[in-house]
Amino acid sequence: MKKQILIAGLLMVSAITFGQKKEIKSAQKYIKSGEFTEAIATLNGVEGLIPNADSNLQELYYLVKAESYIGGAGNDYEKMNIAAAAYEKVLSLNKKSKYAAEAKLGLQEMINILLMSAQLDQTSQEYLKGSKKIYRGYRLSKKDTIYLYYAASLAKDGQDYNAAINYYEELIELGYTGIKEEFYATKKGTKEETKFGTEEERNIALKKGEYIIPRSKFTKSKNKGSKLFQGLKIIKKNIIFEKNYWKVHASHDGYLKRYGIIHERKIEFYPEQIKFVGHDKMISKNGIKNLKFEIRFHLEPNIKIMKTQDN
Repeated sequence: MKKQILIAGLLMVSAITFGQKKEIKSAQKYIKSGEFTEAIATLNGVEGLIPNADSNLQELYYLVKAESYIGGAGNDYEKMNIAAAAYEKVLSLNKKSKYAAEAKLGLQEMINILLMSAQLDQTSQEYLKGSKKIYRGYRLSKKDTIYLYYAASLAKDGQDYNAAINYYEELIELGYTGIKEEFYATKKGTKEETKFGTEEERNIALKKGEYIIPRSKFTKSKNKGSKLFQGLKIIKKNIIFEKNYWKVHASHDGYLKRYGIIHERKIEFYPEQIKFVGHDKMISKNGIKNLKFEIRFHLEPNIKIMKTQDN
């Protein structure tokens, strides 16, 4: 009796596995014919059974899921994000998966799709959508810190200052300079030089014999050699953006190593009164009592300044 139950159980598992494979193959056929909505619906039908499937079947499922969402993404960030997460899932399940190479190529394609879509958002002045996409691209390729810089810039343009500050802080902690290595090679039989997106892409082209004379060059720094930017850490921050009250209150240790000082600044803005109030504080960490310093506010050239009676 036990043997019969065991055989019946194995047959049931085999039938379920066969059914899952059949649905995944159906989804692949839909993808080939450009019917991405149908492919997604087919995969959704077996999604609940996938966690109990063997690793190889799970890897295939997530690979096909990524392909179906990429195909039907258009300019939709949520679908792009689902596709990226599915490719990441393939690699997290098994880095040596037989689908690993396809998943890695898919992630590279996903980065390009996110960046191109972000450019469309920037053109249509949908800056926050663009920022979100570029930041996702950065999360997929953290070595490309330039993406984080662009995500911060678009967040600032879209007036999401909290996100912008968070991204800029992350850049500071990474010691970001904006210097980037670029990869070139000359097309065989010509004097035409081509720029490649990554060193790996260039190496593949070299191995195929299509290109010769590889070279690299570095771009210029985006922080213009600022020593303060290097190693600076935001110690605390408090940001408020309400209808009739804005406040940025933060401190940093940019002067700590050289002067033993923590710089703290609080700026408040009252829109109804068109009034700015600023407070600066220099906190000595090495016991200096007679500290001499100057405070400068950099203002837009067209702003008019008036000295008050209490200075």
